[in-house]
Amino acid sequence: MVNQVPLSHEVHSGLRIMTHPSARFGSQVGFVGVIPREYTRLVAHYPIFFRKNAENGRFEPGVLLGFNSSENLFLIDERWDAAYAPLHIQRQPFLIAQAGEDHVVTLDIDSPRVQREQGELMFHDDGRATDYLQRITSVLTDLAEGTRPAYDYAAKLAEYDLIESIRIDVQFVDHSEVKLEGLYAVSAEKLQALAGDKLVELRDLGYLTWAYYQLASMSHVAGLVARKNRLISGLK
Repeated sequence: MVNQVPLSHEVHSGLRIMTHPSARFGSQVGFVGVIPREYTRLVAHYPIFFRKNAENGRFEPGVLLGFNSSENLFLIDERWDAAYAPLHIQRQPFLIAQAGEDHVVTLDIDSPRVQREQGELMFHDDGRATDYLQRITSVLTDLAEGTRPAYDYAAKLAEYDLIESIRIDVQFVDHSEVKLEGLYAVSAEKLQALAGDKLVELRDLGYLTWAYYQLASMSHVAGLVARKNRLISGLK
């Protein structure tokens, strides 16, 4: 269970945070949400898709990390096997919450990452935020500021019918198979055929670049299959 509480020096000054990824810390996830301002770094490592929010039906961007909901092929021996981890991975176990017109940083106080003897301190003795907490606050700010543009981007692509449902059928080296559904991608064919004025609009909004990043990232599906095959074969 997640138990988010407002973060404060008075209450949490002696606590430390374990920052490395681990299955015991909840890092075994097969798909994680992202924001488009991350695309320049994500495109080097991950396939970027959309998923539909079950509650509101809106498209949300995210990266595929494994072939089921609890498989993260980038998590190896409590190490993240890529030069960049998505912001939603980096932020754990913190969130940013709305408090009236302001935002406050909250901490999942029941997270196994929260320790007293090991990990990164959040506060100096005088109450100042440590460099670690300042970095986390910056990550949370990026996510808060990037969520609306992510929805707007996806909504515009959907308006122009540029998002298509895809299914991934894969057979691994041990002959096991997987069929992934519920994923959506940018349609290269429809983007190519889009009217000039709409292309200009996407360009001026910055969305065309993001769409091209997503299209380029599709090559990493093969890399994800290769990671799975190495795991099946007992290699790392």
